[in-house]
Amino acid sequence: MTEETYPLGTWLSTFSYQSAAGHEVSEKHLCLAYKKGNTVVLESSHGVSSYLLVRLIIDDRIATGSWEQQRSKEKLFGGARLWGTVQMVISADGRTLNGMWTGFGSDTRVISGSWEINCIEGQLVGPIMTLGLKSRQSVDSRSHHFYTDK
Repeated sequence: MTEETYPLGTWLSTFSYQSAAGHEVSEKHLCLAYKKGNTVVLESSHGVSSYLLVRLIIDDRIATGSWEQQRSKEKLFGGARLWGTVQMVISADGRTLNGMWTGFGSDTRVISGSWEINCIEGQLVGPIMTLGLKSRQSVDSRSHHFYTDK
């Protein structure tokens, strides 16, 4: 039996990093979130300054996964594709994820920063998120970047 994919609503992703000039920079993305089994995928809107894709495995109140970002050619990093890992703690109410990301800078040294993802509207992430999902309409998982065993 194939697990169904469910929409979790709109979430705001905010992560920070150190600029080349040494300033703390925060970047925000509005993302749509989807759940399949214990996997959650967040995907930002296309056509914005950069595209963000986050894949998380949920284990109780811990979210561990990977991220990738395609930067705009007109902005900082000139169209670069960046990627790395993320680990977060899910709040008790399931509406906020807080943690850290790791990746690499333009000089290929490993860097990290803080990351927060907040529910704007929709379902919750975490242990209580499975309640009531059978009444939700299924979404085709092929368009939401889930890893598959096939």
